[in-house]
Amino acid sequence: MRRIAVGDVMTRNFISVKPDTNLLECSKVMVKNRVGSLLIISGKKLVGILTERDILWAITKKPDINMKE
Repeated sequence: MRRIAVGDVMTRNFISVKPDTNLLECSKVMVKNRVGSLLIISGKKLVGILTERDILWAITKKPDINMKE
């Protein structure tokens, strides 16, 4: 059986946004690019990852959240 390295399957053309991007815009970027997560980049530094699950949690647990802010 052949071993598969992460480098064989990982995405090399990642999609990123800045930390101050609102959730609605992040959702639109994810849909447009058909991805389930975004890298959050500040300058040249990775500061986080936003996933579909994070967005679902936010709108489910905080129903009064304004995704445009």
